[in-house]
Amino acid sequence: MKCEIFAQKQVHATGYILILGGWNNSVTVLARLDEHAFGRLETMKKLVTIGKKHHFVIIRTDATIRWYLDGAFLMSFSDSMPLTGRFFGFNNWESDVYFDDLRIYDIDGKGSEPPIRSLFQ
Repeated sequence: MKCEIFAQKQVHATGYILILGGWNNSVTVLARLDEHAFGRLETMKKLVTIGKKHHFVIIRTDATIRWYLDGAFLMSFSDSMPLTGRFFGFNNWESDVYFDDLRIYDIDGKGSEPPIRSLFQ
């Protein structure tokens, strides 16, 4: 399960990339711009359980992104040069998964909700 947040364009690898259970459930990653890059945050724990609903909460405050999985803190990433793009995308990367109950909140506090478009069209 993969999503990209604060992408600067409607193009993959222009934001922060979060991958749960990537590469046959062998790694979970939080990366800036390149999910394969040196310096990405990762855990090798098998976190995906087949048949279970997994719940992500991703919170950004200033330059720090905090990722919670199923109500528990998973990892955080602080960026000295935070990405500020407004695009969001997600996909299943050839896994048997679906997404629902998606909520995206505008961080500028103006209350307007931009149209949601996938980065992976």
